Amino acid sequence: IGATDITASSTAAPQPSTKGLFTFYVFGYGHGVGMSQTGANYLANQGWTWAEILAHYYYDPNTKIIQGDIYPEKITYAGSEYETREFLARALDSEMGASFHSEALKAQCVAIYTFAKHNKFKLDADATAFTSTNPPSSVYKVVDDVIDQGFYIANGDGVALTPFHAMSAGKTTSY
Repeated sequence: IGATDITASSTAAPQPSTKGLFTFYVFGYGHGVGMSQTGANYLANQGWTWAEILAHYYYDPNTKIIQGDIYPEKITYAGSEYETREFLARALDSEMGASFHSEALKAQCVAIYTFAKHNKFKLDADATAFTSTNPPSSVYKVVDDVIDQGFYIANGDGVALTPFHAMSAGKTTSY
């Protein structure tokens, strides 16, 4: 096999433009719909309550936080039944972890429960992250606080759809 002559031609770099409208689209980790977990943690560290965080991410004129729901004994996840408290703690620990601010964790816990309720308490394995290890007691404390009050998010006469994701670059898409 013989060598082939390759000749390069000089091309000038494009001249940068300083005029016009520029739009940059940036993405975080996740689908960008609903609540950003990292954003929720940031807001909690700024003094926002869990309810304010949920109102920020799931705002709709027909959306409201309901108190007094009687949580079911079990939630089905990936074909297996779990006590509701255990399911919420394992999902919460896997989605955020104990290092997140407690107000962000409460917001996430209500979002997970509402998502499960919206899906009639039967979730596929891809519906939420779920840890096989036992979460720390601080995560169970958050879950117990939410369960004791029976919180979930309603939209009109039904249960709101409450997707969530790890992070966005400052903007999420309406749920």
